[in-house]
Amino acid sequence: IERRAAEPILPPRILRNRTILACLGLSLIVGSGLFAIVAFVPTYIQMAYRTTATLSGLVPIATVLGMLVSNLLTGWLVSRSGRYRFYPVFGTVLGAAGLAVMAALPAGLPLWVPMIVMAVVGIGTGSFTNLIFAVVQSAAARSDLGAVTATTNLVRQVGSAVGTAIVGGVVGFGVAAHLPPGLDAGTLTPAVVRAASAQVQDAVAVIYHDTFAPVFLGLALVYACGIVFALLLPGGRLSDEAPEPLAAVSDTDRQPA
Repeated sequence: IERRAAEPILPPRILRNRTILACLGLSLIVGSGLFAIVAFVPTYIQMAYRTTATLSGLVPIATVLGMLVSNLLTGWLVSRSGRYRFYPVFGTVLGAAGLAVMAALPAGLPLWVPMIVMAVVGIGTGSFTNLIFAVVQSAAARSDLGAVTATTNLVRQVGSAVGTAIVGGVVGFGVAAHLPPGLDAGTLTPAVVRAASAQVQDAVAVIYHDTFAPVFLGLALVYACGIVFALLLPGGRLSDEAPEPLAAVSDTDRQPA
């Protein structure tokens, strides 16, 4: 239907562009990788590190600050040089390494350790999370700008929804399967755990640590797939991207470089 439509919502021609396809893959990585785990990190920190809700929020805050700094720095550097391929490669490598370290962290470490590691993940993700929008817009014809921008964002949202559902399912089943007698997974909250005995608190902390370790490792593998997408990007400058001319678009209607 989209191939026959005069003004398709998702023009199939944009999927023949290698640059756009690579950026869609990177957008999927951002959604399914970072957004999926950030939703569960506060609970993980409260249970595994036995902190309050306020202190557990420091870890996602560190992640977001890392993203903010790298996002601004990357945008400034790309605006000066026009070269962008290095940053998605660097970002996916850094994100994969950070999540792998999170999977290997032993229980009982000070809170500043996961804060630093997740800040590194944020720095890696921020180095390409918004850059890919500029890349797809530079690679598309002017008539397709809205379609490629919306498609990139849609892929990210779909990845976030699917990734969050998968991580939530793994964490829920993993914790429920190993809870000590007397605790119900349906009513388990940080307040309930804090009110329990020290032995129960230790057991729950170990359960959450052991449940999240493979989750972090799996998301590290997701970022490793992002390295492949990043390497598929061409090595030119943003201003050098030249979209293929379309029959329905004249030269005067094309986006200037």
